[in-house]
Amino acid sequence: METKGTGSIVQLEKDKPKGKCRKWQLRVSVGIDPRTGKYRQRTRTISGTYTEAKRALPDFIAELSGQTMVKSGKVPTFEECAEEWLEHRRKTKEVAETSIKGYKTRLNILSRLIGRVRTDKLTSEHVQEALLAMMDGDTPSGKPAGSQYIKMLWIAGKTMYRKYAIPMGYASVNPFEGVSTPSVKPRQQVVLEEERYQELASLMRPVRDGYRMGVLLALLAGLRLGECCSLTWQDWQGGKLHVNGTKTKASTATVPISQALQDALGEWMERQSGDMIALGLPWDRSMPIVTNPTFQRMPSDSLTVWWLQHRDGLGFPGIRFHDLRHAFVARCCMLDINPKVVQRLARHSTFSVTMDVYAAVNDAALDDAAKLL
Repeated sequence: METKGTGSIVQLEKDKPKGKCRKWQLRVSVGIDPRTGKYRQRTRTISGTYTEAKRALPDFIAELSGQTMVKSGKVPTFEECAEEWLEHRRKTKEVAETSIKGYKTRLNILSRLIGRVRTDKLTSEHVQEALLAMMDGDTPSGKPAGSQYIKMLWIAGKTMYRKYAIPMGYASVNPFEGVSTPSVKPRQQVVLEEERYQELASLMRPVRDGYRMGVLLALLAGLRLGECCSLTWQDWQGGKLHVNGTKTKASTATVPISQALQDALGEWMERQSGDMIALGLPWDRSMPIVTNPTFQRMPSDSLTVWWLQHRDGLGFPGIRFHDLRHAFVARCCMLDINPKVVQRLARHSTFSVTMDVYAAVNDAALDDAAKLL
């Protein structure tokens, strides 16, 4: 990667004198943006003294220019780069662990076909051929990959290059840019009519196990899969639930919950604690709410599998577990709850997500609205 100049160091803690600041941003100009004709910048945040930041700047420039790699000969393969990037994200806590697992799965699938290609040698042609092969059935299952599946893989690879491989100097171009991907039809948002919504809630009662409790948390409080499985009884206090979000900062919040959900939680707490004590197992409020049959914290995959195995028999075929969250938010909108309140209940980071993605309404609601015009 081409670099320009000697770089610069920017003080991030503006309220502190230079000698007390411990956060700095290294900035290096790289390449020319063909659209603007100006040099683009790569940045890296450094913790430490100004002297330590000055020492780190030449190393950063060397990484970007590829000098370090040329000397060592350690240009990673696509698979090695993916592992390195995911470990970096885990250490820096850049994203939630659930997001890291999702990216790991997608990058592993890509690595099956292009994993041995060196990061700087991978081309758009390699990527295009791999995606076309998967669409033709060259997948672990032997089934042709669908449009949504291909799109997710493409985004994962493109993001890895943009956020890590190129800034680290492992490659100078993003081979996922310019690759043709199939168009993806937006998935229709799930709206359950009130009768169906209440029917599903009733089918989960009495709460006999952690699986049913997980479904109720998603349906009656709009929790995501990972959020359901991370809850402990300490998170339920006085009619409110503290949710450790798995997506954005806004997703971690304390929200009020309905009386129906409180009743279900109380029912399950009594059963779970009673069964554990009868087996001679210790129980206190640090216990997970959603547990497996052996009273261990339930893995999110197990809850997903249970739902997929039972949804048809329950009369809700085709409904994904995450659709239960959609149904909760759509119901809030159909009950004419203030949209900003819905945003808070759903713990969305932006208002547009609430309205554009989740606030689906059924034809009956549209007809009712038209009568008021």
